[in-house]
Amino acid sequence: ILHTISFAPPDDLRTHAATVMQFLDVLGRVMPCRWCRDSYTKFVRQMPALDRTIYEGGLARWMFDLHCKVNRKLRASSPKFESIAKRFTVRPVQWMASDVWDILSLFGLNFTPENREHFAVWWAVLPTVLRLGLGADGRVPALLEQTPCPCEDGAFIATCLVLEATFLQ
Repeated sequence: ILHTISFAPPDDLRTHAATVMQFLDVLGRVMPCRWCRDSYTKFVRQMPALDRTIYEGGLARWMFDLHCKVNRKLRASSPKFESIAKRFTVRPVQWMASDVWDILSLFGLNFTPENREHFAVWWAVLPTVLRLGLGADGRVPALLEQTPCPCEDGAFIATCLVLEATFLQ
């Protein structure tokens, strides 16, 4: 999903820059893994300013460099940027509806009343971010927009199961 966002048309990214920045900021607070949250936050601080990057059309490279930092931490190899760019030019959408339901459920494992505000922001901006992918299935963000954030009861997994069942009907 992150690479799909980063390869969105530059004009779309500039139009939704505030939402993308909000999404990427809150992402470091809602990830289910504590070590991933800590590393993500540290890595993002080391990166160039996101607002300027988006307005200059460099989000794809920014995201690639962030991903490379994660790969280095995990001692994994990274492909060349040109390979990733070609892949997202040929087939721009990487996410499927099932990916979204899985992510919502997994991230919901990190939900606590203390981080309710972060989850509410994440839930609110996710539909716009998902629409940035070229050819993305608009039914998923539409369904999310129609569904109140499960922050009140923390029932992310149950909500995702219901959303997925509704989507498949």
